[in-house]
Amino acid sequence: MKMHVNRNRHIKKQAKHSDLGENGPGITVVRCPHARTCRFSGAQSKQVRTRCRGVLCRVNHWEACLIIGFKCQWLRKQILVEVKGNEIRYISRHSSEHQEVLPRLKQLSCQVCEHRVLDYHVIYGDAIIDVKCSRDGHLSSYSIK
Repeated sequence: MKMHVNRNRHIKKQAKHSDLGENGPGITVVRCPHARTCRFSGAQSKQVRTRCRGVLCRVNHWEACLIIGFKCQWLRKQILVEVKGNEIRYISRHSSEHQEVLPRLKQLSCQVCEHRVLDYHVIYGDAIIDVKCSRDGHLSSYSIK
């Protein structure tokens, strides 16, 4: 009986922590590269205004390539991530590619509070981005073309 209760707790805990899911066919989960060393990540209170969830967004793609930009709370700088199929590549801030992409980025705002969620630039293809607003925690899906 005790083993059954522990198993149910483990399953509930997994469901709670997998807000945006895991990688699968056609789905790529983009994670913060600094989540393990960041002072804003970890088991902080939900009332803390600035915190890192670790998972930035989930991209449902169909042979698409796009660049996602987000502001890291730890570095206070914008980080660019290239998502090409199931491959993720972080673009260095000091590279010429980073500087070339910045003017092309479009803003994506939360559907509820209109807070800026992330920036993106589509190189080719169509995708759907699932992202959680850092201000109100609302999960929304956006069609990107």
